[in-house]
Amino acid sequence: MSPMKQKIQALRDSVKKFDPWVSGSTRVPIDSLDLFYLDKLDPPQPHHLRLSPTTTSPDELDKLSIFCDRATSGRAKEEVLDESYRKVRKMDSDRFSSKLDSHVIRLLPTIIPHIEDLENGGVEAKLHELSIYDTGSFFRPHKDTPRSEDMFGTLLVVFPTIHTGGQFVLRHGKTKVTFDSHTTVSSNTSSLHDTTIAYIAFLSDVQNETLPVTSGHRITLTYHLYRSQSPLPGPVNANRVSEVKKALSTLLDNPKFLPKGGLLSFALSHPYSIQLPESNLDSVSSKSSLSLRGILDALKGEDAVIRCACEELGFSPSVKTILEEQSSTGQVGYKSWHGFRVLLHEAINFSHWAEIHGSWIKYILRDGRGILIHPYDEAPKQIYCGEAMDNDDDEYEEDEEEVFFPKPIFCVTDFADGRVGQSGREIIVSNSDGTLGWYEEYQYMLSLIVAVGPAWERWE
Repeated sequence: MSPMKQKIQALRDSVKKFDPWVSGSTRVPIDSLDLFYLDKLDPPQPHHLRLSPTTTSPDELDKLSIFCDRATSGRAKEEVLDESYRKVRKMDSDRFSSKLDSHVIRLLPTIIPHIEDLENGGVEAKLHELSIYDTGSFFRPHKDTPRSEDMFGTLLVVFPTIHTGGQFVLRHGKTKVTFDSHTTVSSNTSSLHDTTIAYIAFLSDVQNETLPVTSGHRITLTYHLYRSQSPLPGPVNANRVSEVKKALSTLLDNPKFLPKGGLLSFALSHPYSIQLPESNLDSVSSKSSLSLRGILDALKGEDAVIRCACEELGFSPSVKTILEEQSSTGQVGYKSWHGFRVLLHEAINFSHWAEIHGSWIKYILRDGRGILIHPYDEAPKQIYCGEAMDNDDDEYEEDEEEVFFPKPIFCVTDFADGRVGQSGREIIVSNSDGTLGWYEEYQYMLSLIVAVGPAWERWE
């Protein structure tokens, strides 16, 4: 492998190694396992239970489970009870209190920087519910529903009650990890004075699943994580930012890399809210482009780390949409891509684009909505296109051709990496009668884009 390819691989490795979750265990005083709760009698009666593996009997845990409700799950903005999807007992936070709250607060500065950039503020952990997974309980794959725009993740705290099964499975893109709270807790012995609890925190767009509990009771506290204005103490993501910054700086110091300048693209790893225009056919949408600019302030996880590293190197990153076109008509593309690509200045509403006859990319270029791009290490291929017009026979034609030359771009992370948080694919049948005479296939993604100057400028 050449020295430059080694530097390229080092940069790719530095931005792909961060997972949007963190797990572990911590020692806590034995009395912090005390739980105070109200039953369902009229009037409700208070109860006290210490959720310790040595002092709590199965009968006491069964009693607690009886006083809990059957858990629902959110579907189409409604709460639905479906025990083939989620079979769990739960108690809302207004019916119980736990001494673990103070220890959870002290945990936050340690665990949150692993999953979220908090340079512009802090985090608030709000207790949501107590969950009891007894034998046969499970929760099928799902993503947690954000309760507000400020909610970015979930923290689960697992009590050291005796159980087997109930492993927690997390998936993000092509990455999968299994967290076994039973193994984590049971590997640490309890004493008369202290014991071990397990925890796992993850971002809201991570798919999570709880496998069936095979024996005992798996009991957890669920906290929702919200951004706040009160910063946490200590440095935020300093090591992660430094690693990306070093790898990027080393690559840009090589005069053979983008010698005449060009673009860097980092495919966003998480989904973000975008305000789409009602139609993209009439004019360039200022709301859509403003929406993309607003995403910069909402970046999370590794996306925020990359932005921070780029800014510390003096760059001004922006969020753009990359559209790739792959045609069945046999257009010549590039070895590392499936077809031609454009970098758009706005987000896209695809609902009206089926009205466009022919190539979307040609339409975008003619209308000044984006620029043509090409892989930095392949020869550029220009596109010829003209103004669209219809003749008397309702056949599509183009008038005088205009030539568009592409700009080089290095995609540090791309569609193929499987971690693109905001992407999609469209297939458009172009025959008016709906038959598949020929078609255009498109894929698109949101990316963090950085413009870099020529090598002689970078060496000044």
